[in-house]
Amino acid sequence: MNFTPRNPIAECFQYREVLRNIISQDLKVKYRRTLLGYVWSLLNPVLQLVVLSLVFSHLVGRFGVENYTLFLFSGLIAWIFFQQSLTMSAISLLQNENFIKKVYLPKVIFPLSKLCLRGIDFLFSLLALSLIGLIFGFTLKWTFALVPAAALILFVFTLGLALLVSVATVYFRDVEYFLSLFLQLFYFLTPILYPISVLPEQYRPWVALNPLYSHIQLFQKLIYFGVVPSPVEWGLAALWAVVSFAVGYSVMVLFEDDLVFMM
Repeated sequence: MNFTPRNPIAECFQYREVLRNIISQDLKVKYRRTLLGYVWSLLNPVLQLVVLSLVFSHLVGRFGVENYTLFLFSGLIAWIFFQQSLTMSAISLLQNENFIKKVYLPKVIFPLSKLCLRGIDFLFSLLALSLIGLIFGFTLKWTFALVPAAALILFVFTLGLALLVSVATVYFRDVEYFLSLFLQLFYFLTPILYPISVLPEQYRPWVALNPLYSHIQLFQKLIYFGVVPSPVEWGLAALWAVVSFAVGYSVMVLFEDDLVFMM
């Protein structure tokens, strides 16, 4: 095992051209032989939102949620990035097994490339939100300008977990399938389809312990409620992000030299 300390920022910057080429190649593969190409990145969140909105709007409407479409999207945009990033990152090292065995690259690049790819889709989702606003007749408040700050914190939080699951999947291939099941359960346990206010009072503190909820809450307040989260709410989300990244990168560095022998 390698206990030599490394600087993740310096390594990623040093291999930035490799990272850019990996992302470019993934984009080409993703939209190869598609008629609409990048338009799918815009249509996917829109179609998913429309379906969920039609299914749940009448049910959630009983709980006094006005403009449920906007409420749903405010949390869904963060969840889609989180869920897809983890799912793709889990197998990112295994997908590049041949490449990893031939030449040294910091292994963090491979999960990071998946998050960057999902980040591009996230930008399309923000554009989709603007289009949805025109269709459904709602306007975004000035707090929407702070969404990039919330997105950056979510990116760091997700990257830490992505590094962790990518390493775990190399050692235990069942992680890929367990992760899929866990995320399905986690989706319904996190207040995305419903506001936390619909839960009984005694259960709300437990939901607040969900680290992802602190990030979802930032998006909901900035996009749906149109208010600036308190310093405590920003700080809690940032704290979870720092802890997640510290743990994930430490595990990556610790097992990096052994990964090639486990593939």
